[in-house]
Amino acid sequence: MSMKTIVSITSHGRRVAEAAPIAISTLLRQTYQPDKIVLYLDNDYTDDLPPPINHLISDKFEVRREYENIGPHSKWFWAMQEFPDDLVILADDDMQYNPDTIQLLVERHKQFPDKIVCFCKHWHNDRIWPLHLLGVLYPPRILSHVDLFNKELITTLTPIHDEMWLWAMSRLSNVDIIYARDIDPMSWEELMEFSPPIDPGHHCCGTSLASCNVGQNQENRQLKNIIKYYPQLLDYLELSTKTV
Repeated sequence: MSMKTIVSITSHGRRVAEAAPIAISTLLRQTYQPDKIVLYLDNDYTDDLPPPINHLISDKFEVRREYENIGPHSKWFWAMQEFPDDLVILADDDMQYNPDTIQLLVERHKQFPDKIVCFCKHWHNDRIWPLHLLGVLYPPRILSHVDLFNKELITTLTPIHDEMWLWAMSRLSNVDIIYARDIDPMSWEELMEFSPPIDPGHHCCGTSLASCNVGQNQENRQLKNIIKYYPQLLDYLELSTKTV
């Protein structure tokens, strides 16, 4: 069976009706068509699917429900287990994706099939994990660390920081992270123009989740948690402009 391209996205609350349909619509209009886009909804979402989501359901887009609520980790946790032999691209529910997003990620993957591909790695205080809001491609089974799917560790160490957890797993799996474009990375302003947020007010520091992480000092706390548990990660906390 040939390798497929899967786009995984999660949403919650009002965003299921108000933001996710816009993001998914832009993912359905890509120049490189994924084989499937999956919206994961946890068991806290008990409403009927809103019409804007129902209208998008097709052989390219499906909704999977009744998953355990593990916060932003729902974006990757289920997809990487359900599609272990496929490319998994993680996307956010509140972005308007440039039509070339998936094509750029997949073309870069073909050049470097053993690396994770992203558009942006910069973060508050020069942290170096990839930002999922612009799309990140994970090759099949690329993350091999035994703790990858350990829900107890995930929810204890990085409960609201999926990007930090996957960065840690990539480092512990000796996997590099590269940019989708073979040029200097775009500035934050260029990135927001390339794939603008649905609500720009939520993206002054990244996603609304990013704002929460920074504003409430959650990022530093979670980083301390994960470094304490995996002290070898200290060796990787140097900002790189090309690979990590």
